[in-house]
Amino acid sequence: MSDSHETHELIKEISANQQSLHDDMSALVDRMASLEQTILDHVKTTPEPTEIDEHQLYLTARALVVESERCSTSFVQRILRIGYSRAARIIDTLEENRIIGPQDGSRPRKILMTPDRLTELEEEEYEVEQMEADGPLITGDDDDLYDDALKVTLEAGKCSTPYLQRKMRIGYSRAAFLTELLERRGVIGPADGTKPRDVLIEQ
Repeated sequence: MSDSHETHELIKEISANQQSLHDDMSALVDRMASLEQTILDHVKTTPEPTEIDEHQLYLTARALVVESERCSTSFVQRILRIGYSRAARIIDTLEENRIIGPQDGSRPRKILMTPDRLTELEEEEYEVEQMEADGPLITGDDDDLYDDALKVTLEAGKCSTPYLQRKMRIGYSRAAFLTELLERRGVIGPADGTKPRDVLIEQ
C-alpha cells in the first residue's frame, strides 16, 4: 500500500513538472514570436537606409538589440538593411556606449543594458536635447562647451562623437559639432573608419 502511494505521488510530481516545463516553453515561444514580429514590422516600415542618418540607425539598432537580446553584425545588417561596414560601425558604437559587451571568440555578445534602463536613458537623452534646443548654446563656429570638450579629449588621448556624448552627457548633435570643431582647430585628426580620432596636440 505504501509503495503504491509513493508511486502515485511520484507520478503526480512528474506530471506537474512536465506541465510547468510545457508552460515555460510556451511562454518562451510566444516571446520569441513577438520579438520576430517586432523585427518584421520594423523592416517593413523602415525607410531606405540612405534616408536615415547614422545616429538614427544607431538608435533603432540599440532599441532592437536590447529588446531582442540579440546582437551581431549580420543581425544589425538584416534588421536595418544596411551594408556590412555600416553595421560594423554601429556594433562598435554599441560596444563603446556599453550597450553590448566586447567580442569573446565565437560566443554571442552580452547585452549589458536592460529595457527598463534603456527607457530611462532615452528619457535622459530627450531632456538633454530639449535643454540644448532652449538656448543659444551653439553660435556660428563656436560652442560654450568647447573648452570642456578640449579638456576631455586631451585627458583621454582620444576622441569620438559617442565618447564626448557619454563623458559630457550631451546630445549626439552637439557632440558631433564639438568633434567637428576639434578637427577644424587642429586638435584631432580626420575620421578613420570606426577608430577613435588621433589627438594631434599635447596637453
